[in-house]
Amino acid sequence: MPLTPPPLASLAFIIPLFAQCFLLHPSIPSNVSNPIRHVLLLPTLYLIYLAPLEHLFEPRNQARALNATWGIFTVYSAWKCLEWGLVRDRSVYEWVGFDEKKEEGSEGAGKDDQRNGHTLIFAHAILVLSMALISTPYHDRLLLIYRLTSALDASSLGLTPFHQHVITETLAYMAFALLAYSGILTSYTLVLLTHAVFFPSSFDPREYAPLFHLPFWPKSVTLYWSRQWHGLFRRPFRVIASGPTEMVVRPIFGRGVAKAMGVMAVFALTAAGHEYAIYVATRSLPSPPVRDTFLSRYGATLFFLLMGLATITEQIFTYLTGRRVGGFLGLIWMVQWQIPTGLLLYSAW
Repeated sequence: MPLTPPPLASLAFIIPLFAQCFLLHPSIPSNVSNPIRHVLLLPTLYLIYLAPLEHLFEPRNQARALNATWGIFTVYSAWKCLEWGLVRDRSVYEWVGFDEKKEEGSEGAGKDDQRNGHTLIFAHAILVLSMALISTPYHDRLLLIYRLTSALDASSLGLTPFHQHVITETLAYMAFALLAYSGILTSYTLVLLTHAVFFPSSFDPREYAPLFHLPFWPKSVTLYWSRQWHGLFRRPFRVIASGPTEMVVRPIFGRGVAKAMGVMAVFALTAAGHEYAIYVATRSLPSPPVRDTFLSRYGATLFFLLMGLATITEQIFTYLTGRRVGGFLGLIWMVQWQIPTGLLLYSAW
């Protein structure tokens, strides 16, 4: 059965969402912009809510990864709807242009462009392989690796069935991480190319900063999530999670506790978004997977809450020592948090 995407009608929420975005323009008076954006808020959220519940990629048992992405897209749309509907300071959306002096003769910019081009090639090439592996049922993956190791004379290599199981899970985990990275980057590139091809006169590549800032190994959990991983959710997180949380907590417990609670609010919202994506991808399968273990039910939530705990730990370290987490020891700290806890996220998917 050929792959069938959701109908265009499922994107009906885009119209009021774009209207909210248009109303953010500073030329529109606040006494017009604010009430209309507020009125559009609930109807837009309702349309977003209906979209993945009524329309999915078909056949659903072969499009789990795409339906999970569809779920994340609708979650992101809901977050932007809340951001654009509730934000008060519209000046942050005002276009101020580029710093031409910084742009001219910048050798670093050229290196970033070259590295970003190489990254895009890698992302597009690995996307299909990653999606194919992570979308393959577990027992089929195990059989595939078993046949491969058998062809390589696994017994002479000392590979027991347990070793084959570990290899299978390791490859699947790596594919899961690559799928997330390459899928996000590919989608971003498609938006960029659409702008360049259909609206070339208004296209300026400087408007599309590199989505992932990975010129060096991450040296702390905070650095990785705040600067190196993609920043698509950064502003909605600030408007609907960290900002309100800090505003409520600061008068009662002070700035330090408020900042920590703001961090946890951001990661809790991230966890909720990923849990919803899992629900969208699996709720209507012909044979829905049984999430009968604690990790399969709450692995995604645990992963992101632990990332928040690690970030707060780094803040406490900086407060006590006056130094930021970094260097080689910071890299070790980052890896020992990210990789083992990443298995929690993988187990949920």
